[in-house]
Amino acid sequence: MRKIASAVTALLMLGGTTFAFAPTVLAADKQVKAGSEAAQIEPAVDGNRIVWADKRSGNFDIYMMDTTTGKERQITSNSSKQVDPAINGDRIVWTDYRNGNADIYMFDLATGEEFQITKDAAGQWDPAIDGDMIVWEDGRNGNSDIYGFNLTTNKECRITTNSADQYAPAIAGDNVVWQDDRNGSSDIYQYNLNTELERRLTTDISDQSLPSISGNTVVWLDERSSRDEIYTYDLGTGQERSLPSDTNPDVKKWSPKVSGDNVVWVDMRDGNWNIYLYNLATGLESRVTTDDSKHYEPAISGGQIVWEDNRNGSLAIFTVTLNENS
Repeated sequence: MRKIASAVTALLMLGGTTFAFAPTVLAADKQVKAGSEAAQIEPAVDGNRIVWADKRSGNFDIYMMDTTTGKERQITSNSSKQVDPAINGDRIVWTDYRNGNADIYMFDLATGEEFQITKDAAGQWDPAIDGDMIVWEDGRNGNSDIYGFNLTTNKECRITTNSADQYAPAIAGDNVVWQDDRNGSSDIYQYNLNTELERRLTTDISDQSLPSISGNTVVWLDERSSRDEIYTYDLGTGQERSLPSDTNPDVKKWSPKVSGDNVVWVDMRDGNWNIYLYNLATGLESRVTTDDSKHYEPAISGGQIVWEDNRNGSLAIFTVTLNENS
């Protein structure tokens, strides 16, 4: 348990770069499933609901915790592997291996019904969901493409047709973003489901990867300055900017995620994999994790941050809530 505390905003100077650190923005963190020695990985969050892949039954299943009620629910019980969960509202999606290949499945919390979304013999992985639309990475064409499925119309659509690989999709409203290799390096692309128009968001010759989207804000990991940086792009204004960064080129960053004005990522500036938080509106940064263990795969929804954590000897899911000062 820990708490970040500061009576006033602290300024840290690193190699000429000024970092404005926020006052107390975090409550104490807590383990989502205390006492379990099985691996719990790949957390996702929407509002007060957290989902993850859990190996307590000997294979990975999907579980959910409601942080308001404290109640846990097992979503899958098939003896094969279920991983890569994502959640939006009452709907949970994941990658499922029960048919001998990777398929996309969905569970509706409101009805208690499970659905198989994809049935192609090739692999489908890494789903994301927002509203009535599910998107995923699909290997049916001999390379990785982005596909989607509309839960209202029950229709599947192919979003990318380029012969290079497209992967790591994310979705918010009508906008789908992904990592794209068609130009020789990885770029971030965007597709609008309403207008059916595709747009290349990054044009630098270095790699841009691991996009996340919330509203009109897209974030990704960027290597254009010969070091890991987090960049953002506003789909409404077309403005791109980088988050403040230390000048040490060896500092690794990973897994940026955005929700509203808040961006979280994994950062190694302290010599350990820690979770950091940056508010795009205030320009304030907070270090979310402070213990000596390793922290991975952050996700954020509103004021709720979740991540993988090995402080107790095995990977577990931890969560922390932003308070009114964030």
